[in-house]
Amino acid sequence: MHRIFRKVEEGLVIKLDQQQLIAAVTGIILVGILTFLVGVLVGRMLWGSAASVHEPTPGIRVVTPAEKIAAEPVVPEEKTPPPVDMTFYEGSSDIEPPLPKEQDKPIQVPEKVVEKRVEHKVAQEEPAPKPKPSPPPAPKPVAKTSTQKRGGYTVQLNSFKELPLAERMVKTLSGEGVTAMVNHAKVDGRSWYRVQSGSFDTREKAEKYKRDLAKKGIQGYVTGR
Repeated sequence: MHRIFRKVEEGLVIKLDQQQLIAAVTGIILVGILTFLVGVLVGRMLWGSAASVHEPTPGIRVVTPAEKIAAEPVVPEEKTPPPVDMTFYEGSSDIEPPLPKEQDKPIQVPEKVVEKRVEHKVAQEEPAPKPKPSPPPAPKPVAKTSTQKRGGYTVQLNSFKELPLAERMVKTLSGEGVTAMVNHAKVDGRSWYRVQSGSFDTREKAEKYKRDLAKKGIQGYVTGR
């Protein structure tokens, strides 16, 4: 101890021999190396924890907001269809509105009575030797259709207040290959000239004939005779 430390007038002086000096330097180097290694290990640990926080898990793809917006399907706007026009074509005041099916049956009775009376009148006029005045417009269509076979159902195509209009339609239909007739009837005391086509025993046959006429662009409805 007296060899290492000795007192001088200014203060304390440390004196080491060669072996002690080598041991001291070696210790300082070892401490420095240990400090460096500890720093490296701590730095790696901190870097690994930071990387695990920011680095995404393998196999999981992070979707950016822009990609999310692009991936969302665009829902097309639903367009409201235009309202269907349910307005029927309005005919002239001379055209009889089609009667409902329920009314066909009750109107049948007076219609048959009128036709039979007219036929009887025509049959009496034929053998008369003296000329007679021209019959009213009603007997003409009845005389045309009296030879046709009668059934319980027919297809009515139109109805007019004036006979020339009904005869004109019959002529037009004849040019298209459709046989039609004019039948006179009274509804509420008013005369109507109905343009009808076909004579069928069952409604099913009349409906089928109506569909055949519709294919040619001719509209009508089934009614009783």
